[in-house]
Amino acid sequence: MDLYRITIETTSEAVEAVCVVTDLPEIVGQDIEDSADLEARSAQARASEWIDEAFLNRTGAKVNLYVDQARFSDEEVKRLVRVIEQKLDGIRAIGLDVGSLLVSVEAIPEAAYLLAYKEHFHTLRVSPRVIIAPSWEMDRLSQVGTIGANDVVLEIDPGMAFGTGTHETTQLMLTVMEGHAVRDARVLDLGTGTGVLALAAAKFGAHSVTAVDVDENALAVARDNAVKNGVADRIQMVVSDLARDLPSGQTYDFVYANLLLDLLLRLLPDIKRVLAPNGTLSVSGIVHHQVEAVAQAAREQHLEIIEIHENADWRALVFTFTEESGG
Repeated sequence: MDLYRITIETTSEAVEAVCVVTDLPEIVGQDIEDSADLEARSAQARASEWIDEAFLNRTGAKVNLYVDQARFSDEEVKRLVRVIEQKLDGIRAIGLDVGSLLVSVEAIPEAAYLLAYKEHFHTLRVSPRVIIAPSWEMDRLSQVGTIGANDVVLEIDPGMAFGTGTHETTQLMLTVMEGHAVRDARVLDLGTGTGVLALAAAKFGAHSVTAVDVDENALAVARDNAVKNGVADRIQMVVSDLARDLPSGQTYDFVYANLLLDLLLRLLPDIKRVLAPNGTLSVSGIVHHQVEAVAQAAREQHLEIIEIHENADWRALVFTFTEESGG
């Protein structure tokens, strides 16, 4: 299918927030052009790997959204752009450096989309133990240096879903997960996207993983990635609005939710239904000045912070139930 590409000019710091607020039903795909990813890749690359200097000289970031040309007229795309611009106005209040948020539109063939995400998504060590690689670079893993016996390699193809694991909030969650005893545990990944966290949990030895997303297309991509990584038998894909549509009676030892503030606040009242009494809830997708708002909402659900992790302006919080919760 031929596509409209809607490009948003932003910053590395705000990429994740832009992707989340523009994850609309009309959007059939996203990709990211981020100078921070190129810098990280350059730092990890061996001398034998050549990286185009023109790419390294780029600054800032772009989020590209894709819309099926066959389903939308020019006027309908213009209306969609206005909706996107309104949503972008909302993230200015988060406190991130969001850049210009300039929006532009162009018509492209589908082949250009496929080429774009191959151009901008490369092998990268995203946490102390996790390396993420697209399928077309699985034979070039040495470009990130020595791979240890305890390292985990995730083969990820983003397809038409958001989330390659290269941004701060996902990296925070992976680092948090590495510190948890997920082996033989029951894990819930809320808002799984391409399935990065669910795949990592399975490869870290979780007994079972439930990967949840409201977007069936995202789950299809996550399912394909689970098959590629040989863990499909331990990951259950569930369409749900956060935890609301999950079956009652099933609780999890570890719940991971990489979501922006408004979704986290909506999730917290449902946590007691899915988090085991001695389990931990790990959340990310919030910036430093939002920590207290999340902590206060969590206290109302008898949850207390036991860990705080930082990456640039982003924060990850780890909670357990308080003794007074009766959980």
